[in-house]
Amino acid sequence: MPQATTRDGLKLSYEITGQGEPLLMLGGYGMPGAFWSVFVETMAQQFQVVTYDNIGTGTSDIAPHHRTIEEFASDSSALLDELGWENCHLLAGSMGTMVSQQLALEEPERVRSMILLGAYCGKPSFQEILKNDPQRGNHLKKLQETLLLMPKNPQQSAKQLGELCYDPNSFSNYAEFIGLVTQIFTQLPTQQPPLLFSDNEPTISTWQSYDRLSKIKAPTLIFHGAQDGILPVRGAFEMALAMPHAELLIVNPAKHAVITEMNFERTLGYAAQWLKQVVGN
Repeated sequence: MPQATTRDGLKLSYEITGQGEPLLMLGGYGMPGAFWSVFVETMAQQFQVVTYDNIGTGTSDIAPHHRTIEEFASDSSALLDELGWENCHLLAGSMGTMVSQQLALEEPERVRSMILLGAYCGKPSFQEILKNDPQRGNHLKKLQETLLLMPKNPQQSAKQLGELCYDPNSFSNYAEFIGLVTQIFTQLPTQQPPLLFSDNEPTISTWQSYDRLSKIKAPTLIFHGAQDGILPVRGAFEMALAMPHAELLIVNPAKHAVITEMNFERTLGYAAQWLKQVVGN
């Protein structure tokens, strides 16, 4: 895989597929670029697609400390420099939606549009979730635990990730899907995902964009799962109302991983058509 250099000198692995308008895919919490493979097959028919491994995942370097959202946004900007892209469209999931918003706020001229899957803007805050929604708070803690333990037990981590983020009924063969996730995890080197919670290290849980969302002018399409047990649906509504050019679609049934096998053609097809219209305007 080719590698870009981040602003603090780390190596960031990426892949380019297809031709056309530039589309950067930003992965979720602890997820390497390989998780976008099925999406790439579809989107590369119309766009030049770039996926990458966040610092601390896949074959990218591990940083001296756990990364923050601001640092991840800087990494994505450095990747755009490496690619020679003045601007691009963004397709992001989970934590990647936070990175996308940060990039759009810091360098608005580089973001032409955003498609956000399972998005978060800091409202309600992680602290509010832990206090007022103990079950969801436990899911968030378990998610961090799952990603931190992944290198030691990829099979168990894949199973736990599936339970937290995926609806088994959204797959024709759920066991086969978990097997594929296990295979991806098994092939990964030692990981250092960012921290959601820590008493003495930087975390991503204190980040928020809610009071700045009105500044994001890029057309934005938000997908959120009706049964998302990680990030509340309320937050997606808060985002859509606060952004001047946002459209929200609630996918039912769907958990945190919004687009799955059973709704793939319908949801990603809608996203591709929406993006095509944005390009045409």
